[in-house]
Amino acid sequence: GGLGDVFVDPSQNPINAMAKESWSEFTGSASLSYHFTDDVMLYGLFATGYKAGGFNGEPYDLVSAVTPYDQETSNNLEAGLKSQWLDNRLRLNLSVFHTTYDDLQVVDFLPSGTPFIDNSGGAQIDGLELDFSWLVSDSLVVSGSVAALDAELKGDVSGTNVAGNRPDNSPEWTASLAADYTIDLPNGSSMVIRADYNGRSDVFDGPYEDPETVREGVGFLGLRVSWLSSDQNWRLALWGRNLTNEAEVLTFGPAVLVSQNPTGYGPPRTFGATVTRHF
Repeated sequence: GGLGDVFVDPSQNPINAMAKESWSEFTGSASLSYHFTDDVMLYGLFATGYKAGGFNGEPYDLVSAVTPYDQETSNNLEAGLKSQWLDNRLRLNLSVFHTTYDDLQVVDFLPSGTPFIDNSGGAQIDGLELDFSWLVSDSLVVSGSVAALDAELKGDVSGTNVAGNRPDNSPEWTASLAADYTIDLPNGSSMVIRADYNGRSDVFDGPYEDPETVREGVGFLGLRVSWLSSDQNWRLALWGRNLTNEAEVLTFGPAVLVSQNPTGYGPPRTFGATVTRHF
C-alpha cells in the first residue's frame, strides 16, 4: 500500500502474477519387533516423511511471487525398548533415533520483518527418549520422561551458510516429572492430588544461532486437586499452572522500524476450576 516505500524490501506495487506447481512423493514405513518375554519387547523401524512445497504468501516482487520453495523429505531410523517390571508396577520405555532431512523448510525474515519460507540444504537429528510410569503404592503413581536432542542444519538459508547451526525450536533437552496421589474417602468418593513439572533448555528462534534470538530455557510447576464422586460421574478440579510465573517466549521476531522485536509470550501464572459430568 501507500507505506510500501517505508520498508527496505525491494517492492513492486501491485504485484499481479499467477503461478502453479505440483509435488508428489512416495512414502512408507516398516517396523520389526521381538518379544524377549511377555514384558520386554525390542523394536526397530524405518520411515520416510514428506512435506509439499509451496508459494510464500507475502511476496515482495514478481520473481518471489512466482518462485516456489521446494518440498521437504525425511528419513527416520529408530530402535527402542518397551518393558514392564516389578509385576507390572513399573513401565519403562527407551528409544533412540536418527533422522535426516533434505531441503528442510525454514522460516526466515526479510529486512522489513515479513516472514518467508526458504529451503536449507537439510538437517540431521539424533535423539534419545526415556519415559517411565511407576506404581509406587496403591495410592501413589510417579511418571516422567527425559529427551536429549543433537540437531544441526546443513547448507545455506537466504545465501548464508548455516551448516552446523541448531534448527530453531530444537532444545538440547526436555524433561517432565509428575506424581499422582489418590485418597479414598469414606463415602466412596476419592481425591487425587497431582504435582507436575515440565521443562526444556534454551532454543534459538531462527536458523542463524543469533544470540539475540535465544529463547531461554523454562521450567513449569503445576498443581491439581480433583474430587471424584463415588459413581464416577462427577469430577471437580482446582488447578494452578506455571506457579512460579515463568515468562516463556514463544516467538521472537526481527527488529523493524522502531527497533522493537515483536515477541509472543506463553500464559503467566494461571488458576482455575473445572467441573466435569459424565453421562
